[in-house]
Amino acid sequence: APGRARARRTFTLGVHGAPVVHKHRTVDLTAELARELAREARADTQRGADPAGERGQARAALKTHTVTALSLDFLEAAREKRKATTATEYARIFDKHLLPAFGAVVVDAVTVRDVSALHHKLRKTPMMANRCVAVLGAFLNWCALRGFRPRGTNPCRDVEMYAERARERFLSVEELARLGDALRTAETAGLPPAPEHRRKPPKTETAKHRPKSADTPRPAN
Repeated sequence: APGRARARRTFTLGVHGAPVVHKHRTVDLTAELARELAREARADTQRGADPAGERGQARAALKTHTVTALSLDFLEAAREKRKATTATEYARIFDKHLLPAFGAVVVDAVTVRDVSALHHKLRKTPMMANRCVAVLGAFLNWCALRGFRPRGTNPCRDVEMYAERARERFLSVEELARLGDALRTAETAGLPPAPEHRRKPPKTETAKHRPKSADTPRPAN
């Protein structure tokens, strides 16, 4: 290592046969590749670099890149680029399923085993299980594009989805009666406008000019 003391330190290149990222590609670590990585590390050291120290700093920085921390930016981007209903569903899936399972996990440490375990846990609701994997996969791709995880290592792509069966449902007798009552009320007495459709004054001082009939129930077709 650089410096007066020229301290000797070692660090692990990887586990033989395990995937590593080399030249922006994910490959299995072979003995030949390990020798190449060792030569590169030695050359970096001779130029005054500290490969072991840099790796330690990188790992320390990654510890702050948890699923919970990065999901805030991901959901914010979803609200800007996706439909409102899609962004809302993303947030619901994160709150109910993904954060309880992976919230404290660093995004670079999410594995196929972890994703498969969550998918299997939700097997009684196969559609939701598949949606969770899909949303998590989109999130991990987003993280990889921003350097928080190596590209091409998304574990969600290796999870086999459950078969989904479309379902058709008819209203019960009780539900038909409730629907009929609501339609009859709408046609006779009328219904007030929905809260999101009520016109509101842009300023407090102009509230007095708002017509009193704005919230009056109106007969509907």
